[in-house]
Amino acid sequence: MEVGIALENAVAEIGYEAHLRDGEDSEKLAASRWTNVLDFVDWIAKRCGGQIENDGGATFESEKKTSSGAGNTLPPWVRQYR
Repeated sequence: MEVGIALENAVAEIGYEAHLRDGEDSEKLAASRWTNVLDFVDWIAKRCGGQIENDGGATFESEKKTSSGAGNTLPPWVRQYR
């Protein structure tokens, strides 16, 4: 199964969107947090599945990584929670 689909399914199964919306008084803030979750899921999927990059007219496909290998490239603000 593709990493992005697996992550989206996992987030849906645990009801994380409802958790964010139920735990927040501000609908705008809850929507913003949910958008952050979706962005993060998309970022992980791209890191694990390889991403097409365009650099100065040349096209390269980045290395495909496993979910454990992608953790080495997490931004610092995410690594602090590992």
